[in-house]
Amino acid sequence: MSTTLVLGGTGFLGAHVSAAAFHQSLALATLADPHGPPVISVGRHPQSAPRFCTPRDGVQYVLRDLAPPGAPEALLDEFQPETVFSCAALARIADCAEHPDQASRLNVEVPREVARWCAAHDARLVHLSTDLVFGSTQPPAEGFTEACEEGPLSEYGRSKLGGEEAVLDAHPEALVVRLPLLYGNSGGRGIGASDSLLEAIDRGEQPGLFHDEFRTPLEVSNVADALIE
Repeated sequence: MSTTLVLGGTGFLGAHVSAAAFHQSLALATLADPHGPPVISVGRHPQSAPRFCTPRDGVQYVLRDLAPPGAPEALLDEFQPETVFSCAALARIADCAEHPDQASRLNVEVPREVARWCAAHDARLVHLSTDLVFGSTQPPAEGFTEACEEGPLSEYGRSKLGGEEAVLDAHPEALVVRLPLLYGNSGGRGIGASDSLLEAIDRGEQPGLFHDEFRTPLEVSNVADALIE
């Protein structure tokens, strides 16, 4: 029986990846395996998991801190996953600017340790990154591609780029996915780009956004479904 491990599984994206993985498991159980492969979702706050994907659905939520050296390897040794979705990160731009050492640990070194384990154990690794690895130059007419030179403007972007490089250096077969601005249902948890905007609109306000960026919004559950497929 194979195991899918979602790191950062109670975060905005990770919760949707957990849900999509679970629903894919249901399809497999119906067609072939009466038990279905388990989905292990790792987060700092399992109790905050959204209602669309709860422990009673068959997803096991595990409370772990991945920051201490050796913690990722110990977790992976425990569950021996066949597939790992690396969604855990310090994702707020302001937090990364204020705590660059923490950003380096969570966004670079933890992914490196995960990638090393996956390479050594022949596990599939999907590492989630960001389009904010770009920004210092104007995009070409056709948009940024993998061949374009990166140029992050923020500590967040720099740390995520460092994480990409660390992952691919340790596990060249890993899949790195650079995601744009995500929006969608957070399960009423007040995270993601949508909740604060909708709350402001409900209060009769006219919320402002950035005016000096070109972004490509993408609905989070569509991302999760595509990653699982």
